[in-house]
Amino acid sequence: MEEVGSLLMDSIDVSQPTDDDDGNLCGGDPTQYSETIEESLEERQALFEQLKKEYTDMICKEKPAVIFAQEESEVTEGTTLEDFLQKHGPFPVEEHIAAGIIRSVSSAIMFLHCREVIHGCLDFTSVVLDRYFNAKTIISSAVYRVKSSKAAGARGKVEDVFHVGLLLYRLLTGHKAKFGDNGELLTKPSPYMRISERGMKLVEFMFATNLRFPPTIGRVRYSEWLDECDENPPVFVLFPS
Repeated sequence: MEEVGSLLMDSIDVSQPTDDDDGNLCGGDPTQYSETIEESLEERQALFEQLKKEYTDMICKEKPAVIFAQEESEVTEGTTLEDFLQKHGPFPVEEHIAAGIIRSVSSAIMFLHCREVIHGCLDFTSVVLDRYFNAKTIISSAVYRVKSSKAAGARGKVEDVFHVGLLLYRLLTGHKAKFGDNGELLTKPSPYMRISERGMKLVEFMFATNLRFPPTIGRVRYSEWLDECDENPPVFVLFPS
């Protein structure tokens, strides 16, 4: 487990919102979105309504699990991921549960990115869980369309993927990721906890913020680790008493 933490500490350098000579986002708090595309409230509202219609017209089996709400605070169903993790405590969530949540969230973000739309406010209150840990991602009127420039669009998508990585990091380690002034990851997994190494590899991929070779949500959603967790769920055997 020590190697997982060392790998992340050595290889991840995340920062925003401007680009350096190597194409990396730099400057600012990496856990916060940078507002890089200006759209009026009317434009965002029109886009929000368009997304709702397109979602309604989709074939059921292709629909990601999402909730459309003007504001995240309007959603009353389920338990937010933040509340669940607060009650769970500073411990890793079971691997198959973490994978299921990220699979659902990445499907929702892919629904947006395929339409050149950025979520723009993904965090631990943007995901709600039911009693069986089925996750739904809230899509609010904070969404915006990639239209001002290719670079700004790439930046927005990278930030969305990065925030999915923040979710997975906390699910797997039990702690929020913390970063230094230069964007370096300060926290590392506990050597005393059983941490999914392959899951942390996916976190490492999502925490890479190079705009020239950006991490894409499609590679997250169809990663081998998520697929294997889906195909090989844990088996519980009940013995007669």
